[in-house]
Amino acid sequence: MKLKIYLIPVLLSLLSVVLTAPLKAAETLSFVHQDHLGSTTLVTDIQGKKVSKQVYYPYGETRTTEGTLATERHYTGQVSDKEDTGLLYYNARYYDPKIGKFTQADRTDVSNRYVYAKNNPFIYKDINGLKPCSVNKSDKYSTYDIDCGWEEERQSYRAYNLNYIAQATQFSCGPASIAMFMGTFQDVTESDINVEESYNEAFEYFYPDDNDDPLTPNQLADYLNDQGFDAGIIKNSNNTFLQIKNKPAEFAEILKRQGGSVIAAIDVNYKESANNFNHWVVVDNVINIDGNYYIQIRDPYRSGDPNISSFGTPIEGVTSPYQDGSILVPWYDFFKTYGGVMIGLNDDKNRKDIKIRSGNNIVVPRREKKSEYVAD
Repeated sequence: MKLKIYLIPVLLSLLSVVLTAPLKAAETLSFVHQDHLGSTTLVTDIQGKKVSKQVYYPYGETRTTEGTLATERHYTGQVSDKEDTGLLYYNARYYDPKIGKFTQADRTDVSNRYVYAKNNPFIYKDINGLKPCSVNKSDKYSTYDIDCGWEEERQSYRAYNLNYIAQATQFSCGPASIAMFMGTFQDVTESDINVEESYNEAFEYFYPDDNDDPLTPNQLADYLNDQGFDAGIIKNSNNTFLQIKNKPAEFAEILKRQGGSVIAAIDVNYKESANNFNHWVVVDNVINIDGNYYIQIRDPYRSGDPNISSFGTPIEGVTSPYQDGSILVPWYDFFKTYGGVMIGLNDDKNRKDIKIRSGNNIVVPRREKKSEYVAD
């Protein structure tokens, strides 16, 4: 009998442990369905039955809700802070769907710093709070700024890292462009590239005696190859430098083919010139702004960031500050000043398989023999 008495406290103690231990809730598998903007509109269970449904007004305010959404991502797939602030988190900025405006100003769009999706949320959306993109896949002029799908493709095969550096001497645009280009495609060599260090190394390599004469296309391409980048001069099927017709779509296709960025020779003052293409820049994008096309350029001579000191100053009516040191140049001005020489990657894994057409010829970017052309 004494043994039973002694066991009672022990058994009660064990029972207490069992009853107070937390019980794990059974996990429920749900399927989230989205509309053409990426908004969560319907959630179903594993049997295909409706769990919840949400309908939005054009600018994202919730119109009707049935049930409880199984995700915090609502309008255009962005995180909703509906319970506390009613805002949507777009990474760079917060967005208020009630008024259809961002709560912080856009650093680049001076026409309306708070506007959302070009005031047309049926065919545009914003994926990161920085710029609108088109959900219309038939847009032939699409680059990552205006085609949401292209942004995803671009991110999947290249390191989208548009670091900027200004040239430290009057004519060292070549080393500066090399450094920015290497930083953009650092995933090619699977290494972390410091743009400033790369610029200093390239500068010391080319100008050990403080002689900063402009570099030739082959000097740039050969240096990039020595650094582990399979780079070459882009030429057409007739083995001549690539001349682009006055069509921004063709140029956008070339940028896609080359992974998004190329080094190009232009006139330093963005003037029309027959052969005085004496300046190297990195060209990153073709941007459609209300039907007008612009080229995004990282110009080491002319910074688009007033906080970054550079030799050149803005050219009224031609260059406009954009973001992270880059500038925007109207397509027509770029087309006039472009010298026909571009340097890009040859490695197929770093670019989309797109045929580039120049007139009736197929342009095949590849490593070429040395040329006598000098960008001076």
